[in-house]
Amino acid sequence: MDNLLMTFRKKTTFKISQKWLIKNFKFIALEALFFFNVPCFLLSSELSKMSYVMGTLLQIELETDSKRDGERAMESALTQTEELDDLLSNYKDSSEISKINREAGTQSVPVHEEVIDLLAQTMPLMDKTNGAFDITIEPLTKIWKLRERELKVLPDPELVAGEKEKVNYKNIEFSTAAKTFRFLKVGMGLDTGGVGKGYALDKALKKIMNLEINSATLNFGGEILYWCRTPCEKNFSIKDPLNPKESWKTFKIKKKSKSYAISTTANYEKFITAFSHDGKKIKYSHILNPQTGWPVKNEIESVTVLGKNALDADILSTAIFVMGLKKGKKFSESLKQEAVYILYRNKESDKKLKIFESRLWKKICMKQP
Repeated sequence: MDNLLMTFRKKTTFKISQKWLIKNFKFIALEALFFFNVPCFLLSSELSKMSYVMGTLLQIELETDSKRDGERAMESALTQTEELDDLLSNYKDSSEISKINREAGTQSVPVHEEVIDLLAQTMPLMDKTNGAFDITIEPLTKIWKLRERELKVLPDPELVAGEKEKVNYKNIEFSTAAKTFRFLKVGMGLDTGGVGKGYALDKALKKIMNLEINSATLNFGGEILYWCRTPCEKNFSIKDPLNPKESWKTFKIKKKSKSYAISTTANYEKFITAFSHDGKKIKYSHILNPQTGWPVKNEIESVTVLGKNALDADILSTAIFVMGLKKGKKFSESLKQEAVYILYRNKESDKKLKIFESRLWKKICMKQP
């Protein structure tokens, strides 16, 4: 624990105080290192730093021959992530995304180059998933109160249907040259919650790679990105979605690589609490289907995607979860660069999980004893 430095940088809009975080440091650190992660890497490192940003914990672990370069790399990566939080957070009224949602209508408005870059990287993946992931889901996020996580009553089906009509990534326009953006339909909005952490991880790693670092592992609330200056092997574990305090399986990535990203989408740690019209308290998935307007309900318990960069893995794990088992399997097998592992149950009453591994997963991931 001597080499673990913990910082809580800047105030957040969440109802969590720094005093509470510090008081519960041991528990939080343990969660971040193992239980909190989906998946979690099994690591030892020379330098480690943890920060609370984008509403979750970011841990950076580095191996380096230069302590000075290691500290500079961690500081640079954390600063980059905080800057992106200020730009991309829907929780912050002052963020660029909140500003766009307030001001952008059918007339173009100037936007920050990072937002343009994120959109440019996200658009092809929304096409690829046929809208199973849609960054314009903000109207639905609002009526389902995803940020508050609790509804007094379920939204009226007619309201859901009406807001769903505002969700369509094909109804946005942006210019990479002019750095401008506009919605093509009134009432639209952007929600970067499903892609912000992945984008931030990729950007943070670029900062680290510029210095004399041998290897790095970035763990952002369960989204993992690792990098080695020379190709290396890594072990990682996936949580049991029916018993989240336990590991389901540990895997070794057989194919040596300089970089891999791992993202898991699951229901067990986040959910919406809603009250039905007869007063019953019901839990719903925090993952919304942009094509139906309702929380996802299907056979899937968790989807893990192993890929080359964090943004792609982030988006694809969510999209496959939304697709459901049949479409998700078919889509997973169509991927040329990403490996997919799905845990599912045919019926909610089933106590035993079933497994789907894409061909690429079987090829590059080996289950450990």
